[in-house]
Amino acid sequence: MKNKNTTTSNSQSNIDSFRSFLKSNIETEIRKKSLEFIQEIMEEEIEALCGKRFSRKVEESLAYRAGSENVFVPILGQKHKIKKPRVRKSGQEVLLESYANLKSEADLGEIVFKLMVSGLTTRRFRECLKDVSEQLGVSKSKISREFVNASRAHFNKLNTRKFPGKEFFSIFIDGIHVADEVIVVVLGVDKEGHKHFLSVVQGSSEHSEIVLSALRKLQDREISLTERVLVVSDGSKGIEKGIKQYFGENYDHQRCILHKMRNIKACLPKEYHDEFQIEYKAIFNLNEYSKAKESLKAMEHWLGNISETAKMSLLEGQDNLLTCHRIQLPIEIRKTFQSTNPIDSAFSHPRFQMNRVKRWRKNRDMTTRWTAALLYAQELHFRKVKGYKEIEKFLSNYLANKKVIEENFTEMNISLSA
Repeated sequence: MKNKNTTTSNSQSNIDSFRSFLKSNIETEIRKKSLEFIQEIMEEEIEALCGKRFSRKVEESLAYRAGSENVFVPILGQKHKIKKPRVRKSGQEVLLESYANLKSEADLGEIVFKLMVSGLTTRRFRECLKDVSEQLGVSKSKISREFVNASRAHFNKLNTRKFPGKEFFSIFIDGIHVADEVIVVVLGVDKEGHKHFLSVVQGSSEHSEIVLSALRKLQDREISLTERVLVVSDGSKGIEKGIKQYFGENYDHQRCILHKMRNIKACLPKEYHDEFQIEYKAIFNLNEYSKAKESLKAMEHWLGNISETAKMSLLEGQDNLLTCHRIQLPIEIRKTFQSTNPIDSAFSHPRFQMNRVKRWRKNRDMTTRWTAALLYAQELHFRKVKGYKEIEKFLSNYLANKKVIEENFTEMNISLSA
């Protein structure tokens, strides 16, 4: 005797199969009738423009038939091939209004953009989508053109958009190397903890003028910054100079501790790498500024006994390594603002797509388009910075206690130079 549950399951399966069959047949019939209707509409317009087929033209204003061409129109989310009659008048092609209304590729650029940033190349487009390539009616060159247009639109949007009602208290600046070019990227964090890419500028190096150009774009777009700004960057002299020229005295500079760690490790014998890395990270995990400062001084002495070059690397720019401690940034959010990792990590996925590009065309906007488009796609998945609830409390003290912060900085300079 059959199990009752098995019988019920089989019945449900049969119903689902019938529904699927019915839906498929209905869609097929809709497509068939739609194509017939489209051909009738275009034929009516052709007659209005050219008169009836094989009839003599008595009016000079009439156009004439000029053969046909294969085109594609969307029906139920898919593109179908039809023969579109061609019409000419006075040696010029006449656009059929009926076809223009039916053919809508407004979303094609966005579809192509999503495919490309997901890793699909134009060379493999037909291979990966061979089952529907004919229905889509798009070639490799068409895909390439659509991606150029879509990526340029995203680049322009990223570099021109405004943020009404938002105020940024911190910005990250880093130079990213793409195809022997340097792309200066500016990322901002607003008071609510949201991260937004604010500017992408191409240059040959991390020159101060390139950094200034990226920062001035913020001013031109009326992007609001707090009275004093926390700036996070690597140790590039060009970036430091550009920051100084733009902000004057109204900023605090946190140097990326990860860049500095890699620079020091490169100067040390390998047998000291693990010990150095453990002790180095422990310094920045300390909560109190005074204790972190003492530990950094001890690190300087330890390095001096091993490698004078490593010691000099630590001394170079070390005033800005403890900025987050000095301005009393809460430990809950400090880790985010001690390095340029928010920019570097945003490039982890785009690097995969960029490495698949076989030929970068220089003297064009290809690198900036790709960079801005991929970063814009990454931003859509950003979360708020960790500990964002502490930002408002921090800012109330940070902006009010400017004098105390500057006194702490003076004290640090005296102790480190002693």
